[in-house]
Amino acid sequence: MVNENKNKVLAAVAGAVVGAGAVLAGAIAMADKNNQNKVGNVLEKAKEIIKGYGKEANKQTEKGRESVKKIAGKAIKKAEQVTKVAKKGVSNL
Repeated sequence: MVNENKNKVLAAVAGAVVGAGAVLAGAIAMADKNNQNKVGNVLEKAKEIIKGYGKEANKQTEKGRESVKKIAGKAIKKAEQVTKVAKKGVSNL
């Protein structure tokens, strides 16, 4: 039990050290203006790509809505036809 707790603490400390090292490396890398520009360019490109995905998703959603509306309209017309035929059949009884 004691060894398990020691292992958990050691793992937590190791994780904290690795995390701190990553933050420090990032801070050092971002101190360079050239690296800042590169990161900025990458973020701008990523933003444009994500916007493109969003626009495409909206187009696909709209196409889906239109398809559902058409199918629903056809189903309503068929239901109305069936209702008319059923009413005629009932009135002839």
